[in-house]
Amino acid sequence: MRQPRTGRLDYGSDDPGTKLREISRAVSAAPDVGFGRIGIDGADFVVWLRVDGTDPIAHRTNARARGLSGNREHNGDDMALPKYEPTVPNFITHLGEHFAQNPMMVRGNERITYAEAAETSARLAIGLLDAGVRKGTHVGILLPNGPDWATAWLAITRIGAIAIPFNTFFQSRELSWMLEHADVEFLISATKFLSHDYAERLEQAVPQLATQRAGSFEVSSHEALRAIYMVGDCDRPWANNFRDLAENGAPPNAEQRARLDQVQSQVSTDDEIMILYSSGSTADPKGAVHTQGTVIAHSYNLLATRDLVAEDRVWSPMPFFWVGGLVFSMLGCMHTGACLVCEDAFEPEQTLRLLERERITVASGWPHFGLALAKHPSLAERD
Repeated sequence: MRQPRTGRLDYGSDDPGTKLREISRAVSAAPDVGFGRIGIDGADFVVWLRVDGTDPIAHRTNARARGLSGNREHNGDDMALPKYEPTVPNFITHLGEHFAQNPMMVRGNERITYAEAAETSARLAIGLLDAGVRKGTHVGILLPNGPDWATAWLAITRIGAIAIPFNTFFQSRELSWMLEHADVEFLISATKFLSHDYAERLEQAVPQLATQRAGSFEVSSHEALRAIYMVGDCDRPWANNFRDLAENGAPPNAEQRARLDQVQSQVSTDDEIMILYSSGSTADPKGAVHTQGTVIAHSYNLLATRDLVAEDRVWSPMPFFWVGGLVFSMLGCMHTGACLVCEDAFEPEQTLRLLERERITVASGWPHFGLALAKHPSLAERD
């Protein structure tokens, strides 16, 4: 792997788009960059850096010649847009046509291809419809990065429901506040993750939850809440099994497929797709409403600042519940057919082993993570 390099680029333009393009050109012009950061006007920017030793410009050109770039087109300084109407249903169709058998995401022993993600999300979407989820329904996601998060998000948004990503570090007070503030009607949650016991934490967040039973929710503190689906074993009487939404993997029948197609046909670019909340470190979190068109188009347009291609294997520790992890990492990889490798927790030595084992070609994250990897004594031994 390359040695770290830090630098400062000062530009006269105040236009963010111009600055991003100049960042891209600067990084592309320095193929010996490994991990590092670029500062503009005192601010650190997340940068994508190749760790496979290839020249980024040659890598991009050669990959496009081999048809690995997803047919991206960028015309000068104009905003690049996908060739289809930017909605999640069309996005999923496009991915199936171009990258069906490509590996899409890895988390530990969990691996999923683009075709499997499309099929799993279709089954989940049908399950959500059967449960009462409709266009505009608010569905929370409290899961770690990985295939379950991605397929849940695709299932929710492909039927026009609104995804509400939850911060996995939230404590009971914060969970309670956000469940109410976002009018969450359905919640998909991990049972446990790392040191977090979400079943216990949810019972603290929703005081009446412990007395409820699945299928007959009625909690006065969170009147919108109708059901909670848990990923992983959970013995609480109020808990529904997330796997049951997909009918234990049974493929949808013709009637279910027709229903899903009809629902998806009603999803438009102007429909709300999700509400992303800020961290809430200095005040209550702020929810930003995004639409189908802006999320799909903007994540596609950001490809102009990097050189991702379908053969890439990308590591990123950025959580999907914030825009960097969701739009920049997850959707960015999906637009190009690349594989995103997820990790539950960052620890430099373990992460370096992961990067080596999974043959990572691109690392994406915050500067201090890159610096920790670059300074680790075992770096020189890594292939």
